[in-house]
Amino acid sequence: MTDETRIAASRWATPFEHSDPDRLHLLRVDYPSCAWVQYRDGRHFDFSEFTREGECAILVFCEDDLTVYRVSAQVDAICIHDERDFPQIDEWSTNSGKAAIRLTGTRLHASLSAFINGEEPTYCIVTGDDCAEFICLGEPLIEAVGKVEDSRPSFH
Repeated sequence: MTDETRIAASRWATPFEHSDPDRLHLLRVDYPSCAWVQYRDGRHFDFSEFTREGECAILVFCEDDLTVYRVSAQVDAICIHDERDFPQIDEWSTNSGKAAIRLTGTRLHASLSAFINGEEPTYCIVTGDDCAEFICLGEPLIEAVGKVEDSRPSFH
C-alpha cells in the first residue's frame, strides 16, 4: 500500500485551454475578505471597514486572442502554486488542455479540498510562472472582460 496520491487529469473546456502556458499571464488574484473574527470567550473584532466582500477570482491575459478573462468561483479557497508544485504538468496536459486542467486526487484532496468538496475535482489554470487552483463545488465561471492591443510606440 502506498501513501502517494493518484492524480487524474481531464479536460476543462475554457477559451484558453490549448494555449501555451507561457502565453497566458496571471494578472491579479482576489480573495474574499473576512469582515470579523469572534472567539468563544465572547471577544469580537469587526474590521469590515478595512475589507471588502467578494468572491475568489483571478484575471488572466491570453496572448493568443489578446483577451483578458475573469475566472471566478463561489468558494473560500483558491491556491496559487509555483512550478515546483506541479512537476507533472506536461504529463497531465496530454489528457487535457495545456493551460486549463481539471484534476482529481491532488495532494490537496487529502486535506483542504477534501474538507471543502470531498471527491469533486479542482480546476487549475496554468501560466508560465504560476498555477491557480480553484477548490470549489462546480465549475468556475469564465468571462471575457476586455481586449488588449499591442501598445508599442509607433515610429512613423
